[in-house]
Parts: sequence; structure tokens; C-alpha cells
Amino acid sequence: MSDTPDTDGTAAGTPDAGETPASTPKAPLRLLRKDSFLKRADVRYEWIPVPEWEEDGQIPEVRIRSLTGADGVTKTDMRNARAKLLVKVVVDENGGLVFDASDVGQLAQKNAGALSRLFDAASKLSGVMKREDAVKN
Repeated sequence: MSDTPDTDGTAAGTPDAGETPASTPKAPLRLLRKDSFLKRADVRYEWIPVPEWEEDGQIPEVRIRSLTGADGVTKTDMRNARAKLLVKVVVDENGGLVFDASDVGQLAQKNAGALSRLFDAASKLSGVMKREDAVKN
């Protein structure tokens, strides 16, 4: 900081260019070490009600998980995008995948509203693009 008035007329004690005022200190960064980084359980789960699939007065729920880096989401072929994403995120009570790639065609034939709700929830949970953005691309 300047202790004397600057030639441009600014008052003494104002920050010089590039300085951070003392009243707004930067928070120190806390860097994760490799072992701490890799052992973190960061996959999230969510239960999504699907009223379109109501049976005997019961609205079923589908459990989804967030995508992982190994799930390989690409933009190359957007046909049946909702069904393809759901194959990667719909899990059972133990966290195991319910569907595989051979189920995409059958999933794509399900109610569009239900698929959209699950797709939107999975996209939000995973931090990927919104459904409208995926359709545009």
C-alpha cells in the first residue's frame, strides 16, 4: 500500500495496483493429497418418483447415481440420449447398475415424460448439461 499520496491524487493507504486490501484477505487453499483425493466417496444417489409407471395405486421410485469419470459421456450420437444416460445411472438398492447397453432400445420406448424426468434428475445430480442443451447439440 502507498503511505503517501499518489501523483494521481489518491489518498494515502489505498491499495496499489495488483495489491489486495487488508480488509479482504484471501482464504488459504487446502490442497488434497492423492490418498485423500482418491478415497473420498463422492458418488451421490437420489430416488426419483415415476408416476407414469404407477401400479396398484403405488408410485414407484427409481434410484439413480451421479455419473463417474469412467462412464464416458460423449456427444457423438445423441439418438436415444435419455435411454443411454439412464443405462449408466439407474442402480439397485446395492448401487449396482440395473441396465446395460443392450437395454437402450427398450428403454427408449418408455414414456417420454418419465424418461425426461429421470434424465433431468441424472443430469442435475451429475453436473452435466441440461436436457434442452443436449437436444440442441
